Amino acid sequence: MDIYPAFMSDIRDGGDQSLIETKGFLTFDKNASRYVIGSKEKIRQPKLAGNLLGMNTISCELTGDGKIDFNVDYGMMRATAVGDIIYKSSDKSASASGAIKLAFPFYDDAIEKMQKQIETWPNLMPVDIGKTKYEKALIEFLGTETSDKVISELNLTGQIKRIPEVLICPFFIADIKFVWNDIDETFQSTGPIGIAGMGKKQVFRYVKGKIEIEKKRGADVFRMYLELDPGTWYYFEYKLGIMNFLTSDKELGNTMTELKDDKRKFEEGKKKFSFLYVANRKKRDDFLSRFPDLQ
Repeated sequence: MDIYPAFMSDIRDGGDQSLIETKGFLTFDKNASRYVIGSKEKIRQPKLAGNLLGMNTISCELTGDGKIDFNVDYGMMRATAVGDIIYKSSDKSASASGAIKLAFPFYDDAIEKMQKQIETWPNLMPVDIGKTKYEKALIEFLGTETSDKVISELNLTGQIKRIPEVLICPFFIADIKFVWNDIDETFQSTGPIGIAGMGKKQVFRYVKGKIEIEKKRGADVFRMYLELDPGTWYYFEYKLGIMNFLTSDKELGNTMTELKDDKRKFEEGKKKFSFLYVANRKKRDDFLSRFPDLQ
């Protein structure tokens, strides 16, 4: 699999899928030397909900703004990303930055325990939402009016008194950057991961870690590693309806092991999802061995 630019041009193959696409009007921004496609409202006010595509006529750099579709099938798990994506023709590289909502069935008590540990862990850098795509994501998920109220509340009090239902999920990440690795053929996050919320609780902390999104024939894969220190970590790996979970927290691991099937197996129509605690660290170690920045 590879990534290529297409701006008002045909795709190479009928089965190719877009990372971001839009419909609307074509205009030329003389000051920025680029063509832009989107709705009239989005072109006038880029902060509004919706997608926008642009192509720089000097660098041939292609940009996208809005909802990013990684085109993966995770069954009952959903990874919904909002932000910017850039394709540079000079080196054929692709990168994305934004916020991502990770929604999947999981044990609420486990999410709450992890949230408390991350929130109270010393020396973690706070997330400055003004420097992230968090507000952009809220506009997409909540609409302009509701998102304005949430952001105003955050700016005034530093807290959201009542988190909107659509934002409640195991992990709502406010700040993450991805690069396309054309050797592994995966999107891999770079730098710390800015977590906004977990479950019904807020976090707004940066955590060392890595997320990998892999689209492959037969089974798309999701991997996420979060580390507070070398002896305190969590690892998630999803494939074919099963979320494997590993952690250094033995007490949490024991709790997860003792869960009955009705607490860890779920169905949604024909889709099935289950999570499984794995005591063997091999999956986690194999993942870490691929990334020097996690060593």
